[in-house]
Amino acid sequence: MEAGETNSMSTRRRVALAVAAILLAALAYVAWRFFAVTAYPVPPKVEGAPDYAVETSVIVARLAVPTQQLSTALTRDVPETLVTIDERLEECVPSETVKVLGAKLFNTPTLGCDLAGEITRGPISVGGEGPQIVLRMPLSARIEVRNIGDVLKRETATAEAAVTMRGTLGVTQDWSLDPDFDISYDWTLEPGVDFLGTRISLRSVADKELDKMIPEIEATLKAKAREFNLRAEADKAWKDIFTTESVNRENPPVWINIAPEMAGVDQLDIRDGEIGVDVLMAGELSLFVGDKPDKPEPSPLGDNVGAPEFETFDIKVPVLADFKELEPVLLKALRKLAAKGIEIEEFASLDADFQDVTIYATEGDQLAVGVKAAMTPVGAESNRRWNTSQGTVWLTATPVTKPDSELVEITDLEVYGKTNTALGDTLIVVLSSEQVKAVIEQELVEDFKGDYDRIIDKALKGLGDLKVGRLDFAFDVAEVEHGSVQVTGAGLFMPVSAQGKVTATVIPPS
Repeated sequence: MEAGETNSMSTRRRVALAVAAILLAALAYVAWRFFAVTAYPVPPKVEGAPDYAVETSVIVARLAVPTQQLSTALTRDVPETLVTIDERLEECVPSETVKVLGAKLFNTPTLGCDLAGEITRGPISVGGEGPQIVLRMPLSARIEVRNIGDVLKRETATAEAAVTMRGTLGVTQDWSLDPDFDISYDWTLEPGVDFLGTRISLRSVADKELDKMIPEIEATLKAKAREFNLRAEADKAWKDIFTTESVNRENPPVWINIAPEMAGVDQLDIRDGEIGVDVLMAGELSLFVGDKPDKPEPSPLGDNVGAPEFETFDIKVPVLADFKELEPVLLKALRKLAAKGIEIEEFASLDADFQDVTIYATEGDQLAVGVKAAMTPVGAESNRRWNTSQGTVWLTATPVTKPDSELVEITDLEVYGKTNTALGDTLIVVLSSEQVKAVIEQELVEDFKGDYDRIIDKALKGLGDLKVGRLDFAFDVAEVEHGSVQVTGAGLFMPVSAQGKVTATVIPPS
């Protein structure tokens, strides 16, 4: 390439660059002339999770089996023949003195006899009420009297008795049953036979044999009671109850977190035809709004601590109004206001273009509200169209709640930093106006009120039908109350607690 051509191309490049620079300068002048873009002070952003205390709650899990199951087991395992009698009674008929006209003639001889027979039981029934368990067992005795002095060869005596066993079923520290029975019986028809006008009572014989058998019956009852492996049943319920379950799937998602810390019982009881126990599990219950929290890791079942003192549950419901949800609502309201017209005394008219809204937590438990906008005012006196001002003006506000109210009021809504109300700063003038401040205050209040009602309603509805593993929960909510609103990094937070009673019934296998 020749030197002349090279110089010509270099000259054209320099000319093009110069033209581009002139155009950029012109555009910059136009931007400066028509758009005054201002960088306003930005409030520091505060991160942080909601801070609230989780109270101890109690879940009552009822573990029970029908009393008929225990009746069937005892009837099956206790022998039908309790006592077998086979012995010689030397004084079956005692000696008597025979007198005629008051004179003693002679004594009858003492007669012995042989006894053979058995005492059998009928079906064992289980009943009772409250802490006392009552077992009843009918007895039948059949005793043959043989060889009474070689006079009577055989006579049969029948008898009936009712055995009643009363007791309690306590629970030890290691979750073992500790039964305590008191057994008694009464003859409704005593055993005996009539011989030559004399009643031969066989009760002493039957009592002696039954008294030997009573400890064996008691031992059998205790053994059967201990077969009810309470610790294994309590351990299953304990592991099942560590969970995170959905209470409401969406709009918004709500989750319940259950993490018990201790469990205990006092004793078994009889109720509605069942023998069972109320296992009280004390720990933390929390409701989470938003993303699903991590499922709590089950801890081993500890010792039986008895019945905890607590009688109710106290679920904390962290109700959050997410800033990301508040932003578009506020932006829509500001645009609606702009369409109707914003009245500023100094301006004949105002073209307001609200472009974006940013909300987050800042220092001093306040909200930071950033409003990005472009404003073009027309002077009231000169009717001259002013330059367009553009930028993001930041305001700070303090949200507060009144006692027993779900409404959040916004107070101290002011422009952040040094307030410049000079007429030339159109953005500051507009965003400091009562019209705009009223819209911001109103929209934040109404949105939070809606979130509160919606979340609480869905949470309580979800708690009404909650099944976890083998447990079917029944929440009886007696009261819902809330604390003061907090400004947190996650959003506007209102601690809400629901109190009442909750029971968990073990679902029987299908």
